Amino acid sequence: MLLNECRIIAENDEWITHSNCVGNTNVIIFDDYPYNRNDEFTDLTRAYRYYKIRRRKMILAIIERIENIKEKAPFNNRYYLTEHFKKIFDELDILLFPIISSKNLEKVCDICNGLIVTGSCIDIPPHYYNENPIPSKNYDIDEFKLDKEAIKLFSNANKPILGICGGLQSINVYFGGSLNQKIENHDLKDKLHKIYVKEGTFLNSVYKGNINVNSFHKQSIKDVANQFIISAESNDGTIEAIEKGNIIAVQWHPEEMNDILLFEKFINTFFD
Repeated sequence: MLLNECRIIAENDEWITHSNCVGNTNVIIFDDYPYNRNDEFTDLTRAYRYYKIRRRKMILAIIERIENIKEKAPFNNRYYLTEHFKKIFDELDILLFPIISSKNLEKVCDICNGLIVTGSCIDIPPHYYNENPIPSKNYDIDEFKLDKEAIKLFSNANKPILGICGGLQSINVYFGGSLNQKIENHDLKDKLHKIYVKEGTFLNSVYKGNINVNSFHKQSIKDVANQFIISAESNDGTIEAIEKGNIIAVQWHPEEMNDILLFEKFINTFFD
């Protein structure tokens, strides 16, 4: 929606018309939007986001990851989420429900609108996709046990799922795909690389054309799970995104780029 044409209508709520917007745009917003009546209301995109998302009072389940900080012993084993998720979902005014255990996961699924499967530094044990581990890999910690339980519950309930980096790999393996256990040149630290977004996909509704993304992974999709389509690839053929219905997964970390567009489009598309 163009900024100078943005109209925000709050159904069944009192509304006010603020006529002093930039370009003399007549913008309808609702009473509880935090702004000063005496000031120009310039950020119409923010107001639109507020209407589209806040009114739903949404809760998204999000899987926390394990880290071991040896110097913090005996409190060295911790669960974490990066601060970027907080920043993005505070902006979208959505409550996050962190998951660290499969206990009572059915109840979590009942009260949450969807699931985010986050990235992880821990690789999925290859026996889950019928392969033996390569010699250089250590699979002592198994985070996939929790991932697969959460993916199973939310997908069976037909609730939207968004996978990020390792979350993409978990989704692919859960639905029957496999992974390359070791790849080169995709753990790029602070560098970006170009990916090619395929037309007609959900991802193409977010990003028009090719985009530059970060890359922090040492594994990748080998065989795509049945019924999923590839929605983005990198120049060397590495699969960068897959999707099926309301299940979307990307290999990069949009939250680390403060890229709110993907999260916002995911919510506005699959949560009516």
